[in-house]
Amino acid sequence: MKSWDASKFASTFVDIIPPKTAVAMCSDGERNGSFVIAALCETLVKNNKKAEKQKVKSWFGEKEKAAIEEGGGRGKLLLLETLALL
Repeated sequence: MKSWDASKFASTFVDIIPPKTAVAMCSDGERNGSFVIAALCETLVKNNKKAEKQKVKSWFGEKEKAAIEEGGGRGKLLLLETLALL
C-alpha cells in the first residue's frame, strides 16, 4: 500500500483544477474552500514547488484577494497568510 503523497496531489491539483474554480472556492458562495487552498499553498511552499507556486500566485491577484478579505468565509485569514508565502 502506497502512502499519501501530498506534494504529488498538490501538483496534480494545480494542473487539473481551472483557476476560476480554485478562486471561486474561496470567494463565491459559502467560501468553504479557503482551507483547501490554504493547505495547497502550504504544501507547495513546504515542497518548494516553484512552478506550481507561481501558477497559484497568478490566480490570486489583488482583486481576488480583496474579494476574499471582504467576504465572510471561514479560513480567509489563513488563506491570505498562505497566499503571501507564495
